[in-house]
Amino acid sequence: MIILALIPIALWIVPAGQFDDTGVVLCPSRFLFDIECPGCGITRAILHFHHWDFDEAVYHNMFVLIIYPLLFLLWLYWMYHILINLGWIKKRGSDKV
Repeated sequence: MIILALIPIALWIVPAGQFDDTGVVLCPSRFLFDIECPGCGITRAILHFHHWDFDEAVYHNMFVLIIYPLLFLLWLYWMYHILINLGWIKKRGSDKV
């Protein structure tokens, strides 16, 4: 649970260009077939987007404009439910008698 809460902080600590021009190919499509898939560059794009480097993020993968907000909403959803399970906030509608 703590790790989930710290993900945004960890992304701030990692420099935006950490994965740029490393020469390491992590994508199986590029590694095996030398073909870029629609997801190629999304890790670099998300890291740049998180550091507010929007031009560079879109350069790496324009789907970041959709993926990053969805990941942020998913993170908020998970955090909300974690806080409910910890008892730090009450679930909506739980005040009924």
